Amino acid sequence: SDVYKRQVQDELKLTEKEAINKLKGLGVNIKLVTGDDKDTALALSQKVGLIQGEEVRSDSIRDVIEADKYMQLAGAVRGLDGQYKFLKQKQAIVISSNLKILGRADPEIKQAFVTSLQSAGYVVAVCAEGANDRLSIQAADVGITMGMSEEQITSDSSDIVALQNNLNSIVKSVLYLSLIHI
Repeated sequence: SDVYKRQVQDELKLTEKEAINKLKGLGVNIKLVTGDDKDTALALSQKVGLIQGEEVRSDSIRDVIEADKYMQLAGAVRGLDGQYKFLKQKQAIVISSNLKILGRADPEIKQAFVTSLQSAGYVVAVCAEGANDRLSIQAADVGITMGMSEEQITSDSSDIVALQNNLNSIVKSVLYLSLIHI
């Protein structure tokens, strides 16, 4: 896991922190939902400025939890169609709305997280790049594939394909879209 953390940290672009600050300034509520464990996700999030060290309470429903705890708290059960349903819909909405980082999430849990936010009235955009993100990209109001994905399935499921694999592409898209809606 330490080797992976070093690789992720080495690949970060200096512009990522600036892009996250710009998105926050534009009113975008950024959440990290990942298959990585919460400690790796937390370290990455702190490095790029997604969250500040003093903001984080690990294992709280306000900040950082792993998928199994999220699904337990939300009363999630898998339906006959293979998709998760929340028995505690109101609790799922509160947790999803307040959560900053969700670790160890498989594709179906990512999809359930997206639909929970949508049921709370949020417009959800998902930025991703792998085939395991296809379900959440399809469920999102706006699905964005980052970079030229090797996974054609992911690109085909997306509404937008950002040719550059960095958050500055997202900042430019949000700014452009805000001009269209004025």
